[in-house]
Amino acid sequence: MPSLFVPLAFRAPGGGLHENVRSQCLAAQRNGWRVVLACPPGDFANEMRAQLIEVVDGSLDSSEIIERSIALGPFDLIHAHPFAARKLGLLLADKFSCPFIITIHGAYTDDIDQYHHRTSCIFAVSVGLRDWLIRETKVPPIKIVVAPNGLSNEILQSELPPEKKIVENSVLVACRLDKDKRNLVEWIVESWKLQAKEEHLAKWRIAGDGNIKSDLECAATELFKDKRDDRVKFLGWTPSSRMFDLFRRHSVVIASGRGALQATACGASVIGFGAVGYLGPVNSSSFTQAIYSGFGGLGSSPYELGRLWSDVKELLSERSSSPDLKPLVTAFFSQAQTDKIHQAVYEAILSGSSPRQLA
Repeated sequence: MPSLFVPLAFRAPGGGLHENVRSQCLAAQRNGWRVVLACPPGDFANEMRAQLIEVVDGSLDSSEIIERSIALGPFDLIHAHPFAARKLGLLLADKFSCPFIITIHGAYTDDIDQYHHRTSCIFAVSVGLRDWLIRETKVPPIKIVVAPNGLSNEILQSELPPEKKIVENSVLVACRLDKDKRNLVEWIVESWKLQAKEEHLAKWRIAGDGNIKSDLECAATELFKDKRDDRVKFLGWTPSSRMFDLFRRHSVVIASGRGALQATACGASVIGFGAVGYLGPVNSSSFTQAIYSGFGGLGSSPYELGRLWSDVKELLSERSSSPDLKPLVTAFFSQAQTDKIHQAVYEAILSGSSPRQLA
């Protein structure tokens, strides 16, 4: 059986990155691969062990995890993810003289100009990200294959229980709150200032955590004062299964990437954004842009002052008339299709196909 080594680095305990890698590993396992995952210790590592994936957990830049990973080799293929995981993956690819693949998940280069010549394939999670990499790096376009985030059967088949109702005037923010999301935090604070001035009754729920969460907490206290507990609640990290329920229960969902895609599939009124742009409301007229950007901000118009609050108010007033985009997202974002793309690339690389034959 062929063996696949998947190194993954992350700061947050959960999110779209974890779901992408979970799907990747389980699909490879179903297709007869031995899969070894290297990642930080915690709930995700334990979950993957429960799925019978071999896991090496620890600090990915430590000598211990390097030695433990090497001891589990040799490997036929390395499929890495960015940053510390990419460095570990390249080290093992050199050690075992095996092909190296990386998935780029967002608008960052991860120093790819320094090692793209060592890659057999580079996955991008959207067409917009592929185009951005072509503009911003020296990667040959022929090496980049688009493998979008996909929707699982779990979310496509789930529904809001009949005893639960959509909370009126509710806005859910589903996002990591780390420094690379600074733009969103600033837009939210701007929106709260306008809301406080207008005395609007919108209720915000923040599902996420990170090193700039405190900025939102301070702003909520300052702007809403004794009304803070009614206007803003911080939910922390929330398991995916509960997020589906939250998507359906809130009038408006603000999210990026996989989160925005899932919320759209749940029938929510969604506002999409990314690290480099603002998509705005996802509807029938903006859906092609959502597909292009992977429900992020790539290729979108620059953010205009006050636009988030304007869009939130408009969607709150139009909740009953929100378009059902589930058939569209189901057609374009199938996890099964993304699994096939990964598997086809793996098999082509092992058979000696060139990047040109993969595209």
